[in-house]
Amino acid sequence: MTLDNRGWSSYSGLEVVLNKRISHGLTASVNYTWSRQREATDYLNNGFEPAPFEDLASIDRTHHFTSNILYEVPLRGNRLVEGWQVNFLYEWASGTPTTMPNGILRQDSARLPSGQQTLDHWFDNSTQSNPRPDGGWAWDTNPANAFRVAPFRFKDIRDPSIQNAAISVFKNTRLAGNKMVQLRFEVFNPFNTRYYGGPNTTITSTQFGKITPNQFNFPRTGQLGIRFLF
Repeated sequence: MTLDNRGWSSYSGLEVVLNKRISHGLTASVNYTWSRQREATDYLNNGFEPAPFEDLASIDRTHHFTSNILYEVPLRGNRLVEGWQVNFLYEWASGTPTTMPNGILRQDSARLPSGQQTLDHWFDNSTQSNPRPDGGWAWDTNPANAFRVAPFRFKDIRDPSIQNAAISVFKNTRLAGNKMVQLRFEVFNPFNTRYYGGPNTTITSTQFGKITPNQFNFPRTGQLGIRFLF
C-alpha cells in the first residue's frame, strides 16, 4: 500500500478591528477574529484510507479577542507633574480542539450539557465498565488491530480557553534636547487568572476525562523599570 504524503492546511476567518484615534489623551483598539483552521497531515490506522485524514487543526481557535487602551493623564505643570501614562492590554481566546483518545469507539457524544463541565469532569468519560447512572456509556475500547475510524480531535469539545491581561503606568520626564527618562511599573496577569492544559484522554487511566489543575501561565507578576531614551 502507498500512502499519499501530500498534506495540506487551510485557514479562513473574519476579522473585525475598531480603532479610536487619540483624542483627549485616549487611544484604544479592539480586535476580534472568528476563524476555522483545518488540516490533513495525519493518517488513520485504516488501509482503506491511504490519503491524509482531514480534521480540525490542533491549533484551531474559533474566537480570539484582544484590546488595548492607552491614556495620557492630563496633568499640566512642571516636568515632575506631567507625563503620566496608563496602559491596559487584554486577550481572550477560545480553547483548541481536545485530542481524541486512541484505540477507542465513541458510542455517544461525549459533550456534557451546559453547566456540568468541570475540571474533574471535562467530558463524559463513562465506559462499559464504568457506565452512567442510566446504564449507558460513551466509550468502548477497540479490539486489537482494528481500523481507526474516529477523528484525531473532538469537534464538539475544546480545551480550556485562555485569557491574559497587563496593566502598566509610565512616567515620562523630558530632559534637555530629545532625551527622556521613563519610569515603568508593570503588572502582568493582574487578576491572577489561571488557565490549564487539556484533559487526560487515556481511556485506561483513572484520570480519564479530568484536567489536572496545573497552571500553564504565570501568576500575577509586577516589575519596576527605567528607560533612558535619546
